[in-house]
Amino acid sequence: MQWDWVSTTPEREVTPQYTMEQIVAVNPYNPDIHPDLEAYMQEQVNTQTYSLDANLCLLRLYQFEPSRMNIQIVARILVKELMALPTPDFNLCMFMLPEKLQMEDPFLTLINLAHFLEAIGFREFWDKAARNHHILEGVPGFA
Repeated sequence: MQWDWVSTTPEREVTPQYTMEQIVAVNPYNPDIHPDLEAYMQEQVNTQTYSLDANLCLLRLYQFEPSRMNIQIVARILVKELMALPTPDFNLCMFMLPEKLQMEDPFLTLINLAHFLEAIGFREFWDKAARNHHILEGVPGFA
């Protein structure tokens, strides 16, 4: 385990800087990490990285406080999970969303795209992806 230490006072008192994965592992139900998780999702998009645990944690917090749900961030999470197929990550995240929300765009489109990939319908997948590029273009590295 590697720690980065940051001085917080002139007396050289040090406090550890934790990674988002460490914070999620220790206290995943803490609503105070909500803004950090949203920022971390954007960091995943920008750096083309991926953290299922952090994404599931954010979706879980959205379940507890639906009024704080950011649809754009949820869509980005699902696009990242779509990129992780054939892992079950996409379905794990979909189970965290209310059924009513799953029946709306962009989520319905993402469900259809996942189905095409799982059913080896690559032509259908790319045709639908091209028609819905506005959903996918916010996540670099998709195509």
